[in-house]
Amino acid sequence: MKSKNILVLARTAPYGSVWTAEAYRSAMGFATSDLPTTLILFSDAVFAAVKNQQAEGIGSGSLSQELANAEDFEIKLLVHSPSLQERSLTPEDIIDVETVDDAGLQKYIAAADHVLTF
Repeated sequence: MKSKNILVLARTAPYGSVWTAEAYRSAMGFATSDLPTTLILFSDAVFAAVKNQQAEGIGSGSLSQELANAEDFEIKLLVHSPSLQERSLTPEDIIDVETVDDAGLQKYIAAADHVLTF
């Protein structure tokens, strides 16, 4: 039986709510269950991938450190490049991760068996 492809889309800011962290945790759960899993950060969720965050001041941990380990869990992590540009961020501002444009995002959505949005 063919494994179902899971696409997790994170769209909310990493601080002030749990949604982006829960998107990552959900992706980890799927991936550790041997389901091919892709996590795409878009909209305000791209802030989660910014390097050298110091979230301790607001009583939170840095999600970028966790995201940097996504490959260890066999999660394909991508960041939506137009969302970066809209927030005046560049690929150099974020952790070492592949970016995807609008056309690529559409292809991932079309190819997924299940899409979860956080």
